[in-house]
Amino acid sequence: MSFFKNALIAAGFMTLGAVSTVGLQAAARGPHGFGHPGRAQLQRLIADLDLSEDQQAQVDELKQMMRDHHLSKHDDRMARHDDMVSMLQQENLDRDAVHAEIDARAADKLDFAHMMADEMMDLHSTMTPAQKATLAEKADTFHERMQERMQERMERRGEF
Repeated sequence: MSFFKNALIAAGFMTLGAVSTVGLQAAARGPHGFGHPGRAQLQRLIADLDLSEDQQAQVDELKQMMRDHHLSKHDDRMARHDDMVSMLQQENLDRDAVHAEIDARAADKLDFAHMMADEMMDLHSTMTPAQKATLAEKADTFHERMQERMQERMERRGEF
């Protein structure tokens, strides 16, 4: 394979990966830029809430669900990666197949985000007014901190 063809495939793969990643992140975030938190973010959000034993059990279940979901999707992610590489090695990219792949990835993320939102709402319904107020304040602070970090990265890169 010529250097030019290898470079073209690599550039196409990077572009396709970037586009699909941005699309998936947008689908997971929702309208306010605050999507389902990862396990570490979840732990930071619920720290200092003085959870009851039942609430802590719900949180532990939630974290286990997140872990199990991530592990269960490993083979699927590898297969989809291989599919993308195969698509990029074709002479002409099949637009419909690329869009279908992006849609499938986004649908998986969206389904998981809805499931996690339901779990978080179930947990929220067990909280005291003080816990809810603390959680809302922490979520707001978390969001502000993420916005500041994004702004700093953009400034460092000269994008803003």
